[in-house]
Amino acid sequence: MASKIYYKLIVILLLTSLVALITNFFVALFSTPIASCDCFWNNIRGLLSTLIALVSGFIMFITMFKVYKLKQKLLKKFLHFLIGSWVVNLILMWILFIIFGNM
Repeated sequence: MASKIYYKLIVILLLTSLVALITNFFVALFSTPIASCDCFWNNIRGLLSTLIALVSGFIMFITMFKVYKLKQKLLKKFLHFLIGSWVVNLILMWILFIIFGNM
């Protein structure tokens, strides 16, 4: 019973990371050209946040496939790892916003 709840939480985390990846990609793709000096740092911030979302999403997807192959005891540890990587992703995106948002 508890394992089904963990699987649902993992799927929710994966879907939110996928949505973050897609939105960051489109923000970086459709932002103003890099040739404009005023918007250069906005484009760099968008590309870096897309890269962070891509790496964290990739880690989550790899972990998701490994979770299904492991025993139930390790499921809770991997869920904590997924939540931790999601929180680290949010913190890194805020740091990028603070650093590049003031330029």
